[in-house]
Amino acid sequence: PTMATTANKGSALPIPSTPEDSKRPAKVAEVPPSTSRRSTRVHKRDPVIAPGFGTRQDVQNLAKSLGQTTEFVTFLMESRGRGLRRGGKGGDKSSSSDAAAAAPPAEMADAWASFLEEEHDTSSSAKSKRSSSSKKDDAASKDSGGKAGDESSTSGDARVYELPLQPQWLKKSSARSKKKAKTEAPKTGLLVQSGTLDSALIGRHKRSMDKPYDLMGPTVLSTEIQAVKVISSCNACHAIVLDSDGKAYGWGRNDANQFGKSNSSTNFPSNVVMPTLLENTPDNVVFVDGAVGKHHCLLLTDEGKVYAVGSNKVGQCGVNLANLDHVNKWKPCVFADGDVTIVQVACGEAFSVALSAEGDIYTTGSSEFGQLGNGETGEYFVTASKLAFANCQLFVKRTDTVHTPFLGSGGGGDKKAHEKKEPLFANGVHTPIKYQHISCGKHHTVAVEAASNNKSYPARVVSWGCGNYGCLGHGVQADDYTPRLVQTLDNQNMFQNNPPVLATCGSNCSMVLTKQGHVYYWGKHRSVGEATMRPTLLAELAHNGHVVEHVGAGSQTVVCSTANAVTVAWGQGPHGELGLPGGKKSSSKPQFIPNLDKCRILDLACGYGTTYYVVLKEDAEDEAAIKALPVVDKKGIALLEAKNKAA
Repeated sequence: PTMATTANKGSALPIPSTPEDSKRPAKVAEVPPSTSRRSTRVHKRDPVIAPGFGTRQDVQNLAKSLGQTTEFVTFLMESRGRGLRRGGKGGDKSSSSDAAAAAPPAEMADAWASFLEEEHDTSSSAKSKRSSSSKKDDAASKDSGGKAGDESSTSGDARVYELPLQPQWLKKSSARSKKKAKTEAPKTGLLVQSGTLDSALIGRHKRSMDKPYDLMGPTVLSTEIQAVKVISSCNACHAIVLDSDGKAYGWGRNDANQFGKSNSSTNFPSNVVMPTLLENTPDNVVFVDGAVGKHHCLLLTDEGKVYAVGSNKVGQCGVNLANLDHVNKWKPCVFADGDVTIVQVACGEAFSVALSAEGDIYTTGSSEFGQLGNGETGEYFVTASKLAFANCQLFVKRTDTVHTPFLGSGGGGDKKAHEKKEPLFANGVHTPIKYQHISCGKHHTVAVEAASNNKSYPARVVSWGCGNYGCLGHGVQADDYTPRLVQTLDNQNMFQNNPPVLATCGSNCSMVLTKQGHVYYWGKHRSVGEATMRPTLLAELAHNGHVVEHVGAGSQTVVCSTANAVTVAWGQGPHGELGLPGGKKSSSKPQFIPNLDKCRILDLACGYGTTYYVVLKEDAEDEAAIKALPVVDKKGIALLEAKNKAA
């Protein structure tokens, strides 16, 4: 402790006195050398003897208040927080005064010894109560030393994540598993598309949808590709499909070299009409996942490596080459942590997100709306009239997560309350949250927390980035630069047996799918109507017994497929992406897609003006359902290719 007297216009505040002081004659002491602005009148009355300009009388009053001797208080103040020095060890070796170097009074030594003994007893008691179920949680609580960490690390009261994660499907390969245990071959199906094949038209021109290559309903694109997974996004007019051998096929808009340069003398055209093998990918690799942005693509191998191609103007490819605006050949992505095993990737318009097997999130690319999740946009002025942002050129781990304090599970709506935020951890403090699934919209991301062995803690959902139309689910239209908890979905009673398992994002909307097949929606995907500011259950599906297995969102559409072979869609589909009968281009509520009736969906993805499906082909009933679907008109394909070539 230090003491000081505040000077005010040359006069000192009254010095505290005791009744005994009034009986004593005033003593005048010599003024000690001092450069302070303390009043000389105070110096003449009582000299400064303690740090912080404390006088002898101040020390006496403090000692009386503490019930200690003046010698004890003097020694305590002279030590300046250095503690006891035993034989010159464990403290500041320099001596600032004789009092600090002198041995402490007996009562001081006793008090210090009692404090150390009390600390030892407290730490021993805490260690005996600490859970041994998780070494990581144990170490985190030791580092924190906080009450919250001790409470959350006790036995039976901690999240124990189910890690490591695995890709969504695994190819039959002994090299994939460390134990060399073979896994089942992935299920396959046929590639089906709704929406025009004229990718040069979407978002640029308007015309009537009456050409043979305008697929106004679900249409089989290829019977040769044994499709496993289809990849697209709300930002993209192109798509990639992966087959059972881990090969990648691409089609759609390629004006920014989204598919890279071909190995042959003839490069891919600016508009690839039909799925075409991407033979320019690295040799001897098996792709298991991927993602596409507006002008770039990512592909994930079975060994957890990521390759990128396309536009890299803001670092969205993550190849750590700041001067490279376009990646013409597939290049391996660079991670700041070195060799990282990735299990999922996702792309926004101009940024990318990767999820590791250990549940960590890595981001790269544009930071204009806080998409990187690093707590800032890093905006700065290049010139007096030009603003730029601190974009990222390689994948960097993001561990910070926040929540709005005292908000509860109501979901918010108060902008002032939203401005307040506090750190959020998995267990107590300094234990970062791990994730199991990620999805990107145009300028935002939603992530689902990894499942825990402790079912008392259902998975939580966080979001960050651009908050237009409430697409972050926080009840306000505000950007978030750090992953923030979606508190409407943080309800233990509601989600204990039905936790969120995956997320899907459209341009300005978001959805999560729960374990029991319920879908929660927020944001806005239609140009008309009000936005949904908080996560809301899609009652039309849940209350009618539909168990949703796959969900997708495009720029203006939402599609869900159920376990009983029913697919519904709603939104706006000017290019036929809804696939509704009669070429219907808009629907405000979920409607069945008759052409997909009895078709079991293995995977689906929504693009910008298109919708893609992988229809399962496993038994005779599946084959019968597929036969009812139209097949793409080859003459129409030839017509579109001739049109593109002439253009």
